[in-house]
Amino acid sequence: MKIRANINALAPLLTGSIASRLFWLSAGWLIVALVATAFLLTELYSHALDNSLSTTLDFHVETLISHILDTGDPASEDIFIPDPRFARSGSGWYWNISDDAGQVVNLSPSLTGSVLPAITAPFDAQKSRTAAMTDEFGTRIRMVEREVTVKGKTIHIVATGSLDEIFRLVDDFRGQTFIVLGAVGAMLAIMSFIVARIALRPIGRLRRAVNSPEASPHPCRPLRDSTRQPGEAPCPFAWFRRTPAPGRNPP
Repeated sequence: MKIRANINALAPLLTGSIASRLFWLSAGWLIVALVATAFLLTELYSHALDNSLSTTLDFHVETLISHILDTGDPASEDIFIPDPRFARSGSGWYWNISDDAGQVVNLSPSLTGSVLPAITAPFDAQKSRTAAMTDEFGTRIRMVEREVTVKGKTIHIVATGSLDEIFRLVDDFRGQTFIVLGAVGAMLAIMSFIVARIALRPIGRLRRAVNSPEASPHPCRPLRDSTRQPGEAPCPFAWFRRTPAPGRNPP
């Protein structure tokens, strides 16, 4: 009995009725909208993290330039960045200083024994350029390079950060976004079900009243009665047509 009751409750959603069309149209559009929203939010979050990383690397480059100006020697051991990630090998966080000929004169402890890939893009008007590369350990990195002149000598300063860390954060955010939007979608689907079951009940009652022989005081057949004779008016519209106007006798 419970199974039959459940089937009867879902019957309006399994037929070609207005309720079923409304529910499935709303559910389909809801799925598309929520999936598109999830991917859009993920892309926006990814771009925000990448921009934040570039800003951080610009700050590190400025820090190195400040140390160079303070010491007066790009190869000084007093040049450093107070971030422990620049001390861990293969972390994706590196920095180096090279002369105009490309010879490295100073580098971070994390870059010891390794070589950074070269950026092929041209410098912009601020003598800066950036690119997404992969280091020798297979770690995807964001590179920021700045060309500066100190005491008449041109030097190149490069700072990098790990893009893999950003991708892991984006993956976590994507999963959480799908969970939250899935919960929202479930609540909206329940609302659509309630609308389909309750809000459209008056239409169902009107349909049953129109097709019911009891709706007319004159003997006539329902609209869907295939046994209705030719020329015989259907109910209840024939009743409306035969209803006399006030003050007139019926024909």
